[in-house]
Amino acid sequence: MLIQDGFLDALVIHTEKLDTFQAEDGGNTVRLHVGAGVSVKRLLAFAIEKNFTGLEFLTGIPGTFGGALWGNAGAAGTGFSGLIETVETLEHGGPIARRRDEFLWEYRQCPFNAKLTRMILNATLVLEKGNPQEIAEKVRAFSELKKGQPIGKKTAGCVFKNPPGTSAGRLLDQTGCKGMRIGGAIV
Repeated sequence: MLIQDGFLDALVIHTEKLDTFQAEDGGNTVRLHVGAGVSVKRLLAFAIEKNFTGLEFLTGIPGTFGGALWGNAGAAGTGFSGLIETVETLEHGGPIARRRDEFLWEYRQCPFNAKLTRMILNATLVLEKGNPQEIAEKVRAFSELKKGQPIGKKTAGCVFKNPPGTSAGRLLDQTGCKGMRIGGAIV
């Protein structure tokens, strides 16, 4: 999360206490009930350890599960679409359970009505049990895609959307924006 220096005249909710998850075995599949505050790294490590496939695209993506879902994080054309069964959100009237058929999966867009939804509380994902060697190979492939990115550094990750036909990184380089700084924030 990137917040301005100094006083912030707004309410900020930190999801660090929404950091639980549990697995429900379904034979060849597993349902993961995941809190919004679970770190992406921890969720991916758990899936790898248990040989659950489907989340390998999260390799190298920083932040929390709720933030990754809100921004429809992904890599190389893969993401949460098809994995999410339900999402519980906080809205004006209180918690709302949303089903898979209510989601609109678009590139780096919140998959539900962001004007109504105030916060993701948790979600249920359906993953398949996979082959450990194939899972490791997918993780390696996604790691290769991330080579050169500042993994392990304090970063908000890639918050820029790629416009059709080019990449945001290329445009930032061409316009001289890479390295620009305002306070402690650096492009």
